[in-house]
Amino acid sequence: MNSSYSILPPVNQVTSFRQPKVGDILVSEWGYDQVNADFYEVIAVTDKSVQLHQLQENETSTAAMFGRSIPFLKTYRGSPSFRRMFKQSGTEYRVRLNSYSSASPWDGQPVEVSHTH
Repeated sequence: MNSSYSILPPVNQVTSFRQPKVGDILVSEWGYDQVNADFYEVIAVTDKSVQLHQLQENETSTAAMFGRSIPFLKTYRGSPSFRRMFKQSGTEYRVRLNSYSSASPWDGQPVEVSHTH
């Protein structure tokens, strides 16, 4: 057996978990027969929860019933949401919004969306 191969990661290799911070932009992609994108800004953080405020989005059409969406920063929809618990998801975190969607940190790239009507 060749001892240079290992299925275990090195002992000193640590995967860090990025904690939420005020100003983070989160995205929620959801839908059944279409893809919707909602964006949120983190406006408060505790040890186990975040408070979010939904952002307006700017959608650009790319074809019939398809587009790309990005948030309008600091342009809010409605009132801030209730505090939401966050959980680790790999090296990032995820916030459960409701029974059908959750939000995670936005990578800064336009989100592909689709519409059935």
